[in-house]
Amino acid sequence: TTTTTTTTHQHQMVHDPRVTTCLARLGGVYRDPARVDRDASSVLKSSVGTHLVPIVAEMFENNGSRSNVLVLQGTIAIHFRANTYQILMDVYLPNGYVSVE
Repeated sequence: TTTTTTTTHQHQMVHDPRVTTCLARLGGVYRDPARVDRDASSVLKSSVGTHLVPIVAEMFENNGSRSNVLVLQGTIAIHFRANTYQILMDVYLPNGYVSVE
């Protein structure tokens, strides 16, 4: 008797606990918090996001409304003519993230 064992490798995304903590503070701001967590964590774990940190900050809309949202804040490295420059960056994820229009 031959027994065959099939192992399925599941890719499991490891979330950044700092993002998860911020999202917990925001409550129900996002329609798909798992997607926001996955996308923000992915950026933070990439080479581009090594100097970004997630925070909760107030976002002001053009219509005058405001709400607390997740922000990735810090610097992004830009390489130009053999030099590296750290550019200040605040990336706001609005409460409608991700919406299809």
